[in-house]
Amino acid sequence: MNVYEHDSDNSPAHLNSALESLRSRAERRKYLVTHAGADQSPQEIQKLVQELQVHQIELEMQYEELLQAQAEAQSARAQYVDLYDFAPVGYFTLSEAGLIQQLNLCGSQLLGTVRQRLVERRFALFVAPRTGPNSGSFWLKSWPPTAPSAASSSCSAKTAPRSTPR
Repeated sequence: MNVYEHDSDNSPAHLNSALESLRSRAERRKYLVTHAGADQSPQEIQKLVQELQVHQIELEMQYEELLQAQAEAQSARAQYVDLYDFAPVGYFTLSEAGLIQQLNLCGSQLLGTVRQRLVERRFALFVAPRTGPNSGSFWLKSWPPTAPSAASSSCSAKTAPRSTPR
């Protein structure tokens, strides 16, 4: 298989193997280019030129594929940002320490201040003290997440009244 063809195996071992193959081909071509000269026949030089032209075309095709993949990734990111920012519910991304890392527009409205002032603040400061059924909030009992599956979890909590000092 040509190293330029798309392969679904993106394992580190496969990628290292592909890179080694590419590196050895490049070193072989470098050797041929630097040692091409009077001792080679016109046919050998012509073959080398053709091989370099094929390589150039392959690189141009790779570049076009990279540009297309980059455009698709930017489009997907823009769509995600729109969905996240303009969702009708508040979304918060928190650090392991419970600090707000990201939040959407609705989240900042729920907490009554602009996003820039909320980033790196403790989320627990905005949770009402008794939101859960057992006189403590689900949030305070379940944070920080202990299992890998809990790293992406959700909960519902009441926010503290806005008149409370923050």
